[in-house]
Amino acid sequence: MTDSSLSAAPWYHGLLPREDIKTLLRCEGDFLVRMSEPKEPGRREFVLSVMFDAKADVIKHFVINRTIAGKYSIDKESFDSVVDLIKHYIDTKQSLTPHYKVIVSRPTSRKSWQLDHADIESTKKLGEGAFGEVHKGTLKMRKGGKKVDVAIKLAKLDVMTKEQIKDIMREARLMRDFNHPNVVRLYGVAATQEPLMLVMELASNGALDSYLQKNECMLDKKMEMCLQSAWGIEYLHDKNCLHRDIASRNCLYGDGKVKISDFGLSRIGATYQMNPKCRVPIRWLAPETLRTAMYSQKTDVWSFGIMCWEILNNGQEPYPGMMVAEVHVKVKEGYRMPLDWPGIDSEFVNIIMNRCWAENPIDRYAMADISRGFEAFTKIPRPVFDEGGKKTDGSRDASRDGRNEKDGEQSIDCKKCEKHTSHKRCKAEQFFLSHAEYRASKTRLNESAVLYCMGNVDTLSSVCRVERNHYEKVRVECIFTDENDLEEKLVELEKRETEEQRIENEKSQKSGQEASEASNGWNIVALVAFGIIVLALLIAAIWAIMRKFTRQGQMNHVEVATNQARIIERVEILNERRAAPLEFKTAVEDENRDEVSMDAKEKTDSGKKEQRK
Repeated sequence: MTDSSLSAAPWYHGLLPREDIKTLLRCEGDFLVRMSEPKEPGRREFVLSVMFDAKADVIKHFVINRTIAGKYSIDKESFDSVVDLIKHYIDTKQSLTPHYKVIVSRPTSRKSWQLDHADIESTKKLGEGAFGEVHKGTLKMRKGGKKVDVAIKLAKLDVMTKEQIKDIMREARLMRDFNHPNVVRLYGVAATQEPLMLVMELASNGALDSYLQKNECMLDKKMEMCLQSAWGIEYLHDKNCLHRDIASRNCLYGDGKVKISDFGLSRIGATYQMNPKCRVPIRWLAPETLRTAMYSQKTDVWSFGIMCWEILNNGQEPYPGMMVAEVHVKVKEGYRMPLDWPGIDSEFVNIIMNRCWAENPIDRYAMADISRGFEAFTKIPRPVFDEGGKKTDGSRDASRDGRNEKDGEQSIDCKKCEKHTSHKRCKAEQFFLSHAEYRASKTRLNESAVLYCMGNVDTLSSVCRVERNHYEKVRVECIFTDENDLEEKLVELEKRETEEQRIENEKSQKSGQEASEASNGWNIVALVAFGIIVLALLIAAIWAIMRKFTRQGQMNHVEVATNQARIIERVEILNERRAAPLEFKTAVEDENRDEVSMDAKEKTDSGKKEQRK
C-alpha cells in the first residue's frame, strides 16, 4: 500500500500505535503520518497526527482519504500522493480543517528503534506461528554499518486484527526499555511497510527447554542457568514488569547465557487482574492465581521455582503424569513436586520449596533475595555490565555489589563523577557501602534509599531490611569524598524529603477533598434518586387508593339500583295483592245487587199478577 517515496519520508512511521505518538509529538505543530490499524483485517488508511495543544497534551488525528480517482485529500483539495499533500500544507501553512486552526510545521523523524526494511536481511526460516514466521537474519547497524546476527519475527498483517497488532507493538514497546545480559534484547521494529518485523537478539542454541532436552548438562551448569534466570527476572521486577509466563520454553540460551524472552503476557505494574476467559499455563501458576486470577511479583517467583524444576529435569514438563485439571486441584490443596536430584545443595532445595513455593505469597522471597541466596551457595559472582550489556573489567567477587574487599575499603572509578570514591563495609550485613549509604543507614533517610554507584542503580536491603522494589523516596548519589560535603548533602536530602513529604501530604489532602466532593456529589445524586423513588411509590399508592374507591362507588351504585328495582318489584307485587280483594268484593256486591234487583222484580211481577187476579 505504501510507495517508495512515502516509506523514505522521515515523518512516515508506518504502523505506529497511538500509545507511542504521545511520546514523539512534543510541541505544537509537530506531526507524523502513520498507518491505521483496522478492527478487522483488510484495507488500511493513512492518518496524519498533529500536536494541537502542547499544554493540554491534545493531539488531533486526520484520516487521509483516498478518492475514486486515486488521489489523497484531508479536506477539499486532493493530491497525487501523500508526500505531495504533506508538502502542500507545510509550504502554505494552511489549516487542516476550517473548524479550528491546525498547522503542520515540524516533521517528527523516526527513532533509533524504528528500523528500515532495507537494513534487515532474512537468511533462514526457523519456525512458523499462527500470525507469522521466525527467521534468522542480519541487521545493518546505523552506527558504523556493522552487521549483527538477529532473530526476525515477521507478522502477517493480512490475517491480523487491530488488537493483535496492538499486542505485538505493546510487547515491542515494553522490550525497548530492557537492557540486561539475561533478558533478550530488542533491536527495533520495522513497521513502515509490510511485513511488520520485530528484530531481536539471536540466541545460538534456541529455546532453553529444547536445549536441555537435546543436551546433557552437569548439575553445576544447571545451577548457573537458574542463577542467570534469577538475575534476569530480578531486573524485570526492578523495571516494575510482571512477566506472567516464566517457563523454560520462554527462555533462550546462547553463548552460555540464559535470556528471558517472550513478553506477550507481560504487564507493567505491581499487580495485574487476568481476564478469566483467557487461556493460561496452569502448570506454572501459583495457587492464588488459580483461585483469584491475580498476578504479582510473587506469582513470578512461584513460576521461577517451577522453571528451576524444569532445568533440573532436562526440560521435562512440570507435574509429569498429571492432567491439567488434576494439577489445578492438587496445587490448591498444597501438593508440591519433589526436588530429589542427586548431589543438589540443601539451600537450593530450601529456597525453592519454602521461599518460592510457599502457600502464602508474603512468605515467598523477592527475586533479589533469591539471587543473593543462589550467589551464596553457587559461589558465582554477579558480573558488572555497562549500558550496552557488555562485561567490564571490574570484578564483583567480593560481594553481591561486586566490589573488591581490602581492609574494609576499596577504591573504584565512579562513572557518575569520574572520581575515585572510597567505600566502607557495613558490619551488620558484610556488604560494601558507599559513604553516602553508610551515613544514610544511621539517619532516618534509611527507610527508603536508592543508591547510585558506578553508574548502576544498586539498592541494598542491608540498609533497612526491606525489598528493593520498596525503595522509592530518597536517592543518594555516590559522588562525595569529603565528609563535610556529605553532611551538607545529607541535611539537604533530609530537607528535600521533608518538602516531598509536605507536597505528598498536600496532594493526599487535595485528593481527599476531591474524593469527598465526589462522594458528596454522589450522595446528592443518591438522595435525589431516593426522593424520586419515594415520590413514584406515593403516586402509585394514591392511584391505587383512588381506583379502589372508584370501584367501591361503582359497586355501591349498582347495589342501590338493584335494591331500588327490588323495592319497586315488591311494591308492585303488594299493589297487585291489595287490588285482588277489592275486585272480588266489588264483584260480590254487584252479584248481590243483581240478585236483590231480581228478587224485587219477581216480587213486583208477582204483585202485579195478584192484582190482576
